[in-house]
Amino acid sequence: MTYPAGDHLQILNTVHSYVFAVDDKDIAALRAAFHPDAVIRAFGQAFSVDQYCESIPKLVERMNTCHKISNEVVTIDGDRAVCRSYLLAYHGVPANMGDPGADAIFGAVDVDTDSLILGGYRDTLEKRDGEWRILEKAISMKWQQHLPTLPPFPGWAGM
Repeated sequence: MTYPAGDHLQILNTVHSYVFAVDDKDIAALRAAFHPDAVIRAFGQAFSVDQYCESIPKLVERMNTCHKISNEVVTIDGDRAVCRSYLLAYHGVPANMGDPGADAIFGAVDVDTDSLILGGYRDTLEKRDGEWRILEKAISMKWQQHLPTLPPFPGWAGM
């Protein structure tokens, strides 16, 4: 299948901008990755863009996070595309968050916790007015592990 390289790059930039927006806790950038009528399917629920963009920054506001996507496969059909990718997400979860959403995902813990999640994204994108944005995002979690946070490695301070 052939398609313009520019479309492929715009699609990858869109899905990558999503993970940076989550980690940067940047609501405007998060919202910009989606069409206004997009649906996000995650955690056994379906969210509108407004619901998702309000809940995710609140969920991660007290955490250090780093979301990494890889193995992206893009299939374009006219003005629609699907991008599948793997997800590796780190969450530094502070003790006693007391947030029901965080507790449901990471467990209610009384110690600082490092959480690793492996999963995937299935993004359906649509090109409108020459711009690719996410129309539907499905997030699946395949595996997770939560361990007590260890002290910093000697000599890494300030890196």
